[in-house]
Amino acid sequence: MSRFLKRSIFALYGKFLRLRYGEILPEFPSAMHVPSRWVTSSKLARIKFKRYEQEEIGLVNKFIDKSLDTVELGTGLGVVSSEICRVLQNNAGFFGIEANPELVEVAQKNISRFSSESPRIVLQGAIVGKEDGASVRDFFITPENFHYSNFNSSENSEKISVPVKSLSSVLEENNLHEYQLVSDIEGAELEILLHDSDALRSCKLMIIELHETESMRGERYSISDLCELLEALGFFKKSNFGNVFVYART
Repeated sequence: MSRFLKRSIFALYGKFLRLRYGEILPEFPSAMHVPSRWVTSSKLARIKFKRYEQEEIGLVNKFIDKSLDTVELGTGLGVVSSEICRVLQNNAGFFGIEANPELVEVAQKNISRFSSESPRIVLQGAIVGKEDGASVRDFFITPENFHYSNFNSSENSEKISVPVKSLSSVLEENNLHEYQLVSDIEGAELEILLHDSDALRSCKLMIIELHETESMRGERYSISDLCELLEALGFFKKSNFGNVFVYART
């Protein structure tokens, strides 16, 4: 089956799902809020069929430490977040970070269905490698495709101001010591590796999507380059599914 035909089938079935269920998709693995402003018909069908973020979800289920506090960078709708919160034990907290304030609210609703004695929270913030004294920065959100939301403007993007956070500040503010990291922040992981690597000293495990990207100084980094940076910081690769990698402390 061609890629075009698959996309067409997903889009058609997604329209049916939207007509039937509206803004809430049942049983994923509990009811999930899927606002049409952010979820296209095709994406809705992929969520329903568990094809959306399937790499991260598969690796979460196989490798995540159920007893360890978890930080997720780039929660989006909370699809992967929901899977993490489903498997975490009551003594393990979950702390998500998302720049888009609308998606913060959506993701919080989605993970709140998994009750726990430990925190299950999504915080607003754009992750930077180092804080330069500015508390907020311009951020550009792209309705229907939040993966294109970042610090750079693009066609159809909307400018908002968002608080900036380093990973170190997230750990300090939430009193986190040993933790595991789940990250999909569209290339911003490079700034953590270059400028906030101290935050990774207490990270025992990470599930991270790596992207070819460039630094703030314009230097290009390939995925292989990012893997080398991680290994230099004391991590070893346990597995990968495409560009989603699992790294653990040596």
